Amino acid sequence: MNRTKSSTPDNHKKGRWAELLTERWLKSKGLTPHSRNYHRRLGEIDLVLRDNSKNTWVFVEVKYRGLRAKVSGIDAITAGKKRRLQKTAELFLQRQHDQTSAARIDVVVITHESNLCENNPPYLDYGHVHDVLGEHSLHWIQNAIE
Repeated sequence: MNRTKSSTPDNHKKGRWAELLTERWLKSKGLTPHSRNYHRRLGEIDLVLRDNSKNTWVFVEVKYRGLRAKVSGIDAITAGKKRRLQKTAELFLQRQHDQTSAARIDVVVITHESNLCENNPPYLDYGHVHDVLGEHSLHWIQNAIE
């Protein structure tokens, strides 16, 4: 079997863990989970939540940066991935028949603390919310993809 490094079972397990952690953390911040791993032909959205206080759908791309990551989580989202996220979010909204809610695409990057270096900066330049969870930092970048 020919697998890419990013699709190994271990990386899939870490990605799933990061998504679950992110969902719980965002729930603690007042967002309401709607769905996980929303699939369409064009792509997938890791998490779909509602911010009812702002009448907003929140689509979240979760990136885990482990000990050996060479690129930051935000830089790992290519232009093609951004387009797929936008199109998949549009399809979700069409299926919801929701003409009144706002929508945004956020990115959450979970970084192992020992990997905060030049390749994985602490995202001080991106208006975001930061939290430390044990050995990991969680960076919530709202409206990261427009």
